[in-house]
Amino acid sequence: MTQLLRRLFSLSLLTALSVAATAHAQYEPTAVVYDYAQMTLGGRTQFVLIPRPTDAFSQDAAPQVSVSSAFRVLRDNKPTTYGNASVTISDADLAENRAVVHIDPSQRDWHLIVVAETVYTFSTLGITEVSFPGLYDEPWSVADVPFPVFELHIPMWRALQGNPVNGGVIDCPGLGGIPALEFYQRWEDGDADLQSSLLAYLGGGGSMAQAGVLGLLPDLDIRGASDAALGALEASASSVRIAAVNYLATTGDRSALERIAEIMATDESSDVRAAAATALGNSGDSQYAFFQMVHDAQSAPDTERAAAVAGIVDSGDDRSVDALLAFVDDTVPEVRQAAIDGILSLGGEESLFALLVDETPLFIRLQVAETLGSQLTGSDRIRALEHLVLSRDGAVAVGYLQRLGEEGGLAAEALQNALGHQDSEVREAAAEQLGEVGEQSSIEALRAAFESETDADVQAAMTQAT
Repeated sequence: MTQLLRRLFSLSLLTALSVAATAHAQYEPTAVVYDYAQMTLGGRTQFVLIPRPTDAFSQDAAPQVSVSSAFRVLRDNKPTTYGNASVTISDADLAENRAVVHIDPSQRDWHLIVVAETVYTFSTLGITEVSFPGLYDEPWSVADVPFPVFELHIPMWRALQGNPVNGGVIDCPGLGGIPALEFYQRWEDGDADLQSSLLAYLGGGGSMAQAGVLGLLPDLDIRGASDAALGALEASASSVRIAAVNYLATTGDRSALERIAEIMATDESSDVRAAAATALGNSGDSQYAFFQMVHDAQSAPDTERAAAVAGIVDSGDDRSVDALLAFVDDTVPEVRQAAIDGILSLGGEESLFALLVDETPLFIRLQVAETLGSQLTGSDRIRALEHLVLSRDGAVAVGYLQRLGEEGGLAAEALQNALGHQDSEVREAAAEQLGEVGEQSSIEALRAAFESETDADVQAAMTQAT
């Protein structure tokens, strides 16, 4: 029954464990006191001793000091039970690992609580026997205490956070339970088995444990930690992926930073993407800090995004064109324009021409083509204007045709292609423009188109042009 009680209560004990995320190479040991409590389990009332970590005193103090301090904690916790009880430990007692507790005569009815708590608590401080003058003829040891005693079980990753405890068992993946004092000594000695055990959480622990381990790694020097953390980037919990990103960014490893850059671009969680961008920005590597600039621009408010896009243009980074392409489909026209202008200024016009396909939404194609047709010259301007002619109809398309005509013979082929436009008004205008160009190839194209033309006005324009 005691074994069952211990296991049942292990989890609740963890909620009482107060730990701080401090540097893990220096320890300020935390003590443990045992607290008498009444519990109901399985319909039965149980009187038990529960270990409770405390930072009220240090186990590193002189034995007389630590024993006296532990006693004060117990007495302050149950002042009515302890009354005027006191503890003494002489040099002779210390030599025998013994302490003496004087029970308050007015509280003798509660003496067994005092006996149990002090015997178990003092045992964690190296005291193997406690005498109770006027109450018992023989000193007590832990073997004499009649109550079930819970055993403090701490997951390894929690045991390495903040201050260690001087009692209980540290549960280590693959290694089982290790007494706390032995565990901390082995850890300080750089035990390879313990280090591997810690990394094992990343291969199969729960999300809280995995995030906890990843939070420890920046302060530890463990072989294989980076590889284990890379695997954690595939965890289902976003909190684990964020913790993995934050750790890997501290390693300065180029392959890790490249993987974080991929995460920033592809992860389904906006929180993870944001963490990846921040981590890259803080990496100290300008090559990867660029990714944070891009993410910040993507996350900027509508009214500020265009300026953020301009910042990408001004960065001078070779990857700017590819990054700016992501803003060409922005919901805000001004942002789209800033991206298009930026790409052009960086010599990326072919990347923009590649967008002039049916798969690209029409409103984006029109904005891109209009910018290309306005800012470029020669054959590139003609390519853009031709796309605008074929994408529009009516007076708007005719206006673009007229701009094409200004290019003279260079635009002959584009004007000829307009003879196949679905809008007769556009075909008629194309015939008129070709007539003004007057090239032989244009005359032949007009004659060929005339054979299939059904609109009388267009036919008349074609005849006039030839």
